[in-house]
Amino acid sequence: MAASNEEEATQKFKEAVQNAFDDLSPTTAKFIMELSSCRQQDKKGSSSKRTPYGIFQTNSFQLEKNLGYGGIFLTIARMNHSCRPNAIHYWRP
Repeated sequence: MAASNEEEATQKFKEAVQNAFDDLSPTTAKFIMELSSCRQQDKKGSSSKRTPYGIFQTNSFQLEKNLGYGGIFLTIARMNHSCRPNAIHYWRP
């Protein structure tokens, strides 16, 4: 069922990311949780725990233009990158 507003859509997306994470092997899940997360601050600016959603938001790459599919690639996620990128990536399914 489609979300009726942005908040509901975000919550559904967080749940989808968590479900995908829960399906990973323990070894892969451990490596994923070692990646950086841009979502490690709560609304008051305090540090909070690292989550699969925050790690996905920080490290995922869009796989299908305009369809919202994305993925995390452990080796690529470890590359030094910037909010002002000077390189592009291209996905060939």
